[in-house]
Amino acid sequence: MDDKKIIFVFVIAFIVGYLDINFLLIPQQRSLKGKSEKISKLRKDIDNITREIEAIKRQPAVKQEGPLKVKQFISEADLPSLLDMISNIANKNKISLVRLKPSQEAKPKDDKTKTQVVKFIPINISLEVAGDYHNLGSFINGLENAQIFMSVEELKLSATTGNYFQQGAILTLKTYVKK
Repeated sequence: MDDKKIIFVFVIAFIVGYLDINFLLIPQQRSLKGKSEKISKLRKDIDNITREIEAIKRQPAVKQEGPLKVKQFISEADLPSLLDMISNIANKNKISLVRLKPSQEAKPKDDKTKTQVVKFIPINISLEVAGDYHNLGSFINGLENAQIFMSVEELKLSATTGNYFQQGAILTLKTYVKK
C-alpha cells in the first residue's frame, strides 16, 4: 500500500508540475519577452532625451544684439518667396511641412472700406507641421523673429501616434502684403 501511495504522490506531483510549466511559466515567459522589448525601446528614448538635454545645455544662451529689428512688409508678388522662407525655416529646425496654404482674408462688406484706400492686404497662411516639441518651439521662434512681418494667430498642438516625441501642429500665420 505504501508503494501505491508513493507512486500516486509522484504522479500527482508530475501532473501539477506539467500543468504549471505549460499553463503558467511559458505564458509568463512570453509576456516578459514582450515587456523587455518595450523596456529596451524606452531605454533608447531616455538615452535620446538625455543627449538632447545635454546638447541644449551646451548651447550658449540666446542674447539679443543691438536694437530691435525693423520688420518689413512684402508685396503681393513676393508671396512665393515668403512661403519659401517659411519652408527654409522649417527645414532648418527639422520640421516637416505637411501643408502650407496661403489665403486672403475675406473683405468686409462695409461702405466705409469702399471709400478708403487699402494699402495692405491681410493674408492668412495655414500650416500643418510635424516635429519634435523643442524643434517646433524653435520653428515658431524663427517665424516670429523673421525680418518679414508675420505673427502666429492660432496654434493647435497634438501628439502623433507611434512616437512619443513627435508632435503635430496646425498654425495660422498672419501677415500683410502691400498692394
